[in-house]
Amino acid sequence: MKGPGILWMVGAMLACGGCSQDGYEVRLEVVGPPEAFSGRTLEVHGVTAPPARARTGSSGLWTTEVVLCTRDRDAFLGQPLRVRVLEGEQVRVDREVERMACRLSSTPAGDHEHDVVYLEDDGTLVSDFGGDSRTEAVCYPPNAPIPCPQPRF
Repeated sequence: MKGPGILWMVGAMLACGGCSQDGYEVRLEVVGPPEAFSGRTLEVHGVTAPPARARTGSSGLWTTEVVLCTRDRDAFLGQPLRVRVLEGEQVRVDREVERMACRLSSTPAGDHEHDVVYLEDDGTLVSDFGGDSRTEAVCYPPNAPIPCPQPRF
């Protein structure tokens, strides 16, 4: 490919500027006492969470998290995340976590949501954002494009 063909290809790449790879990010963090994670695996929207570890700055709490992205603004704002707590092969909890931080945020341009849910000793998942002090939902305004090479929802 020579001459005009190369110029057209370079021009098309510059015009996009990586737009097909940019998206919106949801970080779902699960916290709880160490016993809550013992013998359990967590899945968020089909992605297995890494093993839990001690949570920095929180005495006695452990944490794990899954980061997902989408290029679809409507899905980012409105689609709940399916969370499953497994004990071996048995599903202990299977529920939809309704996210709302960016949908209800005073910053309509928010593109990064961080939600914290709580895992009880018995495997119960607490996700009552705004109604339980152990949960948290925050929407962050954009400060840089969020790469999203593999959308999950």
